[in-house]
Amino acid sequence: MTAIPAHADVVVIGGGIIGCSVAYHLARDHKLDVVLIEQGKLTGGSTWHAAGLVGQLRSSASITQVLRYSVDLYKGLEAETGLATGWRETGCLRLACNEDRWTEFKRQATTARSFQPTHPQFEALRKALIAERRGTAAKPVADKPEDVVVPSGPTLKLGVEHGQVALLRKRLDVPAKDGANEYVFDAALRDAVVAFQRTQGGKPDGMVGSGTRQMLNGGSSTPEVSGQKKIDLLLVNMERYRWLPQNLGSFYVNVNIPEFKVRVFQDAEPIHETRVVVGKTHTQTPIFNDEMEEIVFRPNWYVPNSIKSNEIAPYLRRGSGFFSSGWDTSILRRQGLRIRGPNGRDIDPDRVDWSRNDIRRYELYQPPGPSNVLGLVKFRFPNTHDVYLHDTTQKGLFANAERAYSHGCVRVQNPDKLATVLLGHDQDWTQARVSAAMYNGADANAVRIKNRIPVYISYFTAIVDEDGQLKQYKDLYGHDRRMIAALNGQPIPAGLPDNTVASAGQGERRGVRRSRRGDNPFSAIFDF
Repeated sequence: MTAIPAHADVVVIGGGIIGCSVAYHLARDHKLDVVLIEQGKLTGGSTWHAAGLVGQLRSSASITQVLRYSVDLYKGLEAETGLATGWRETGCLRLACNEDRWTEFKRQATTARSFQPTHPQFEALRKALIAERRGTAAKPVADKPEDVVVPSGPTLKLGVEHGQVALLRKRLDVPAKDGANEYVFDAALRDAVVAFQRTQGGKPDGMVGSGTRQMLNGGSSTPEVSGQKKIDLLLVNMERYRWLPQNLGSFYVNVNIPEFKVRVFQDAEPIHETRVVVGKTHTQTPIFNDEMEEIVFRPNWYVPNSIKSNEIAPYLRRGSGFFSSGWDTSILRRQGLRIRGPNGRDIDPDRVDWSRNDIRRYELYQPPGPSNVLGLVKFRFPNTHDVYLHDTTQKGLFANAERAYSHGCVRVQNPDKLATVLLGHDQDWTQARVSAAMYNGADANAVRIKNRIPVYISYFTAIVDEDGQLKQYKDLYGHDRRMIAALNGQPIPAGLPDNTVASAGQGERRGVRRSRRGDNPFSAIFDF
């Protein structure tokens, strides 16, 4: 079987005058990366270029434009939007070019839909687009508990009588007992609030204030758009499905950044879902896909060179003074950071002349423990961004509706459950075995995934749920607005979130901005 180069936009199978002409026009007129296969062998360059000059007589401009349009339908316009993503193996359009198949291709091209993505969500969004353009789109309804919004108001607690208590009952599915006043906050409702708060990682005090309201309302505070804005929203999200690989796999992990959710899918159905924290607007979580190779229990955190240079080194130099040697290493001890020298052994940081030595020559790491920024488990899928999923010590952030606090990595709520789902699928691990590895197991225990699991970090701001309702999410990083402008041939709007920190190179994470919060310089570092 002939191997197809990963860079190819179109593979033309066949040859002869027709195949060479097709390849020639797509490459010359439409700047596509074209591979021509003749008799099972890859050819290119002068072979089909010269023949294409002859074949030009047999190929009309309208046909090559149809070809270009067909490729756009299949692969999308990622390059034109200026939003380069890290999708791997997105596939290419294959054209079989002999006289009979060429005629069939032209017939299919007139219907256009034969080249559209096959993802079920793409089709659902397409139907929503048709309905919106016809003016027949369904209006959102709050017929499910999770669709109920509890607005701002007084603190609701045991014994309080208020109109919002009835909404709270509907939201938590706790109807009043027969003959009881549904507007009175009773013990059964308090127990339901406590249970909900615990599942969301909040303080289980049984009272509904602003924080619990945020948890109850989830992302529903995002204003829903209609008309042309809704059409644009649907179009850009449909476009994103053209960038995805056509086959996502039978078992995979998907993080949707604007939704602040991670899901595990098996046979196209979600089997696990939980909340996540993603990157800030200036340290954005990148959009890409890779394969999970291992899960590390009780991990070390290795400080990347960018943080060593930009965050730690300046504070070491703050110790200069009349009675000091010119540096202060106490901050390292306070944060539990250790240093290894070039020989691989731990060294005393006070014995290093930091005015003469480059901190990047040394390995700084935070061993497993209660203050480790990665928590008790991390999920590794090695990539050029050095981004991964992990536990966190800042569990209270999961209670917030908008959860963009990290420097690019993805923090997972209830990571033990995610580990159980993944290792249970791969190696028949149980919840008890996962808990033992997290709380009582060996440090830095890396469990290799036997069958690598695809991971997709995506950015969808519109999703059609199982009931056919369109869910809209905030354009956190401004990607929608960039895409809308680019697809309409307009300038990119000013004032959009700017990911000013470049992706780190091998072995390091992103650089970070200096902290101005209090006297703890690591408050801006330890928030991955």
